[in-house]
Amino acid sequence: MMVAAGRINSGQSAYVDFTSATQLGSFLANAWSEQIFGPSYQSLTAGNLIFTLGALALLIFLFRRVFSMPLSALFAAGIVVGSAGQRTIIWYNSISVVALAAACLASAQAPIWKRANWQLNLVVGVFLLLGGINKLNFHAIALAVVMGWALRAGLLGRESVRSVAVTIVGTLFAGIILPVAVELTITGATLTQWFHNVVILPLSVRGEYFSHILSWDFYVHPMHDYYGPVLQPVGAIFVIWTLLIWTISLKGRAVWDRWIIGGARILLIGGIAGLLATNHEIVYLSLAAGIA
Repeated sequence: MMVAAGRINSGQSAYVDFTSATQLGSFLANAWSEQIFGPSYQSLTAGNLIFTLGALALLIFLFRRVFSMPLSALFAAGIVVGSAGQRTIIWYNSISVVALAAACLASAQAPIWKRANWQLNLVVGVFLLLGGINKLNFHAIALAVVMGWALRAGLLGRESVRSVAVTIVGTLFAGIILPVAVELTITGATLTQWFHNVVILPLSVRGEYFSHILSWDFYVHPMHDYYGPVLQPVGAIFVIWTLLIWTISLKGRAVWDRWIIGGARILLIGGIAGLLATNHEIVYLSLAAGIA
C-alpha cells in the first residue's frame, strides 16, 4: 500500500505501470495523505485518523436518524472499530466496509431515488462510487442491498414500477458504470487491463474459498485459527446475530413483508459468509460489515 502510494505520486498508474488486484481508492487516499502531510509513514497514519473520525461521525449521523444516540454511537463504533480502527493507514477493506454501511443505511431510509430524498440518495450514490473503486466483494453486497430496498418498496405497493426502475438504473450507474469510468480515466488503463487486475486476479487466488461456506466446520472454526477461543465460531456468531435482528424486525409487519425480509436475510447470510471466506485472515471486517 505504501509503495503503491509512492508510485502514484511519482506519476505511475495502477493496472498500466504495475499489476494490482487492489483497486484505486485506497491508493489515492494514501497518495493524497502524503501530498498533504508529507512523504512519511506518519502522514499515512494522519490520513487514516481523519478517515476514521469522519467515518464515525457519518455513521452516527445516519444511525441517529432512526435510533437513540447511545445505540447509534454503539453501532457506528462497532463498524468503525472493526474496520478503520484496525489499521494504522487507510486500507481498501476499511473504506469498503464504511462505504457499504453508509450506502445501506441511507438506502434503508430512502429506498427510492426521488427529489424529496435527494440528500440521502446523494449519500447512496457517493458511497456506491467509493465502494466501486475499492473492493468488489463488499461492493456487490452494497449493490444488492440498495436495489433490494427499492424492490421491497415496489413489491409492497409503496412505490410505482417506474420509480423502482429509475432507482435500480441509477444504482447500477453509480455503482458499476461510474466507478469503472473513474478508474479507467485516472489510470489510463483499458477495460481489459482493469478487468484482468480487478476481477480475474482476485478470483484466481480466492475464488475457490467460496465452497467452504457449505461446510458446517466453516461456521465454528475460522479458516485461519489465530483468533483465540472466544472468536472461534465467527460464522455462527454472524448467523445468530442476523437471525436475532430478523426476528426482532418481524413485529408489526405484514405477512408479505415478512417473507420479503426473510428472503433478504437468507441472501445476506450467504453474502456475509462469502466475505468471511474471502477475507478469512481478517474476519472482523466481515463482522463489521454484518452489523450494517
